[in-house]
Amino acid sequence: MNPTLLLGLLACLLTANSFGQESFYTLLDSSHQESYQTLQQEHIYEISHQELHRLFQQSDKQYKLIYTFGVWCKPCIELLPTVLNLSDEHADKLDLYTVITENRTNILQLSRNYFARYKDFDRPVFNVSNVYHKRWRKKYNIFIDKLVPGHENFGMSLLILFDENNQVVFVSNYYLSKEDKINKVLEFLEAEPVAIDK
Repeated sequence: MNPTLLLGLLACLLTANSFGQESFYTLLDSSHQESYQTLQQEHIYEISHQELHRLFQQSDKQYKLIYTFGVWCKPCIELLPTVLNLSDEHADKLDLYTVITENRTNILQLSRNYFARYKDFDRPVFNVSNVYHKRWRKKYNIFIDKLVPGHENFGMSLLILFDENNQVVFVSNYYLSKEDKINKVLEFLEAEPVAIDK
């Protein structure tokens, strides 16, 4: 295992707070009327694809980017700083939705502590709902299929970009390099608006 990854995980474990899951974990359902901007920072929200789309509809941003992450996933850890920079540089037109898929409280705490290490990580984190399945891999696959039906060849560290109409305009797969993933997203974010003659 990569020594940097091992040290990072160890640091998260050592700084773990001794609180129950309920202090930082909330089921996000139709009873919650918050928008993305009003959700608590450094908090994990359990979410379904329907609730994710509800948040999209309340957003005033042109693009919404889903980034799937696992603290045990080396490609996820390597890409996270780049995704955060991308999100910060295009904050005027992009909301970032970091999605994890965990079941155990200790891994949820580890995930929360990992994100808390980033001083500029000022966003909520979303955990795929257990309504899909009890096992993390199965619920993750079902969740992704609800968002991007029929998409294949994906794992964690997946990027899904939605436009202002909440339609998928880009979805990565595990064949794309880190640079290719980011460049594809940048093609949309940095595109010049097309003027329409009347």
